Amino acid sequence: DSTPGLYVIQTGKKQLYVGETLNLKERLKRSFFGKQSGKNAWLSQGDSLKIAFPKVTVKSKSTSHVANELLGYQSFMIAEYTPKLNALNQVVS
Repeated sequence: DSTPGLYVIQTGKKQLYVGETLNLKERLKRSFFGKQSGKNAWLSQGDSLKIAFPKVTVKSKSTSHVANELLGYQSFMIAEYTPKLNALNQVVS
């Protein structure tokens, strides 16, 4: 049971990170609940973390096309919100 999608980690109304994955359940489990999770790193970003799941329509059936669609949505949201932790990887020209 894998559900592809986007997730937005935020504190208050401030977006920290926009992520995409082919399996939301596994990604969140790994990031927040596993032995090697990065939960402490996330918690250091703010007191009250929230995870939002923006609705996106993925029309493709093949895994590679779904991944490409999700990357497109993610890129759009990063450009719109400029989340702090996504911006660390941007190339400045």
